[in-house]
Amino acid sequence: MEKSSNGKIARNTTFLTGAFIFQKVLSFFYFAYISRQLGSESIGKYVWALSFAGIFALFIEFGLGPVLTREISRDYSKAREYLSSVLGIKIVFSLITVTALLISAYAIGRDALTMQIICIAVAIIVLDSFTFSFYSIFRAYQKLHFEAIGLTIYQALIVGSGVAGIVYGLSVKGVVLAVLIGSVFNFAYSLSLVVFKAKLRPRIRWNTKVVKLLLKIAIPFAIAGIFFKLNNEIDKVLLGILAGDKYVGWYSIASKFNMSLTFIPGAFATSFFPAMSRYYLTSKSELAHTFEKAMIYLMAVSLPIAAGSFVLADRIILKLYGPAFEASILAFQIIISGLVFVFLNYPVGNFLNACNKQKLNTINMGIATAVNIILNVVLIPRYTYIGASIAAVTSAVVLVSLGMPWVSKIAPYSKKLLLSKFIKLVFSSGSMGILLYLFRDTFSVLLLMPIGMVIYFVLIFAVRAVTIKDVTAVFRAVFRKQNA
Repeated sequence: MEKSSNGKIARNTTFLTGAFIFQKVLSFFYFAYISRQLGSESIGKYVWALSFAGIFALFIEFGLGPVLTREISRDYSKAREYLSSVLGIKIVFSLITVTALLISAYAIGRDALTMQIICIAVAIIVLDSFTFSFYSIFRAYQKLHFEAIGLTIYQALIVGSGVAGIVYGLSVKGVVLAVLIGSVFNFAYSLSLVVFKAKLRPRIRWNTKVVKLLLKIAIPFAIAGIFFKLNNEIDKVLLGILAGDKYVGWYSIASKFNMSLTFIPGAFATSFFPAMSRYYLTSKSELAHTFEKAMIYLMAVSLPIAAGSFVLADRIILKLYGPAFEASILAFQIIISGLVFVFLNYPVGNFLNACNKQKLNTINMGIATAVNIILNVVLIPRYTYIGASIAAVTSAVVLVSLGMPWVSKIAPYSKKLLLSKFIKLVFSSGSMGILLYLFRDTFSVLLLMPIGMVIYFVLIFAVRAVTIKDVTAVFRAVFRKQNA
């Protein structure tokens, strides 16, 4: 199988990004639907089981996906050998991990229904790990459209099966089985691509020399992945253990919105990363300028979303999830207040990676994860899901705060410029929020959102927080065409 041309790479990347956005949007509204149907207790069990299993899934994957992509892209002739070795590693790791997962779940003392959900989740994480390895082959060949197609069908299958499961009274087990159906399809689809498109016939092998090489390369990826996953999932796991499933349900509703928006900074990070990598070698001033632009653009996007969502929190939660999740409103307001830090971590983290500071980035993530875990253990017993919300925001602030001084050391940026833009954007977002609050009982949420956008755009242009030139630059950066 031949490598794609640059033009095809650009189109394939667009397809995959589009598939991720489609998945995020569909997943968000599907989660709202199943939450309304299942209630806080059952949705809490669902989220807890998948989060618990998801943490263990890291020890099956162990950072081997990006290693497989990188090593095969350097030498296509070794694709079969590397894939066969990775499959051998994952079979061994799967047996160890699944055993540890089930023992841990029994030791925690979860109820019978949760244990049944966990058993289904075990099959999901094993299948998904092997699927990721198969897709890694096509990432190496830069043929991303296959993964985009698989991801789209996968999410559609989950939604269709999940809705059918609820309609036929299968409740929470039906919703988890829907995820398993999606995973089975994705596994079969990606494996068939490897066999029939990549023309590879992978075998389960354990070549000690190759295994040692791959695991050595994978360790930094594995550590970074563990910290990232823990930082995103440990709050729900600890909340279920220390407080109860209904609190997991309330918290999950509050945090889902933030997670669904991460495709926005992800798209910006993808567009700015190549420029940052290039300028690190050629021009520190241009590197600093690119970082400033990324920070300003993401502040300009995240602050109004946070302000508007904070003011309309009760309307949003009750409209999407119903009165059963009224308790999620305060947690939603706390979490959305930290949205700007979630967004800003992307340019900070990508800057450090572009400047060969991956280890530093991983250390920062480890510190933020430790802070998150400690705060959850301290706050959850007393404040339950509100404590978990505070811990989530604090860890996001810590992560950005740890990275910013290093950015300044590598490429001194204009702190005065960023502060000035931040103040103007806070003023514009705050003013918009006040006006939305005044009209919140007059208009519907669907009408208030475009009204808020118009008010915000008028204000940011009026105070020159953002210019027309800035807006056109964003569209060129994110949606630019790459020629072959």
